[in-house]
Amino acid sequence: MPRQQYGAIPFRVRKDAIEVMLVTSRDMDQWIIPKGWPKKGGPRHTAESEAYEESGVRGRVHRKPLGSFKYKKKLDRKKRVRIELKVYPLAVTKQAKQFPERKKRGIRWFSLKEAAKRCSDPALGRLIRKLAKRAHKQ
Repeated sequence: MPRQQYGAIPFRVRKDAIEVMLVTSRDMDQWIIPKGWPKKGGPRHTAESEAYEESGVRGRVHRKPLGSFKYKKKLDRKKRVRIELKVYPLAVTKQAKQFPERKKRGIRWFSLKEAAKRCSDPALGRLIRKLAKRAHKQ
C-alpha cells in the first residue's frame, strides 16, 4: 500500500495567462511541485505549508484536489517507497524572498504548457494541464 503525501501546484494569472511555479528537487536535477508528508491540520494545510517552505509562496489552497498519482520515492541509497501524491491548486497571493529551503532549491515560473513539459513525471504534467480548466472556473 502506498504512503501518502500532499502537494501544491502554485499558480498565478498574468496577462490572462496562467503561470505555474515549479521547484527543483533537492538534488537540483528535476522540476517538481512542493510536496511533503502529512502534517497536523490535514491535507490542504500540508500542501500550503510545503509550498511556503519550498518556494516561499502563500495563497489560497483550493478545497478540491486536482487529482493524485503514484510514484516511487528514494528514502536513501537503497530504500524506495511507493507514494500516492494528492495535489491541490494554490492561487498565489504573495511570494517571499526569504523562506526555509531557499538555499536547497531553485524556483521558477513557467507557462502552463511549459510547466507540463518540464515537470519530472508525466502524471504531474497531466494534472498541470487539468489546472487550466479548473482555474478558469474559479
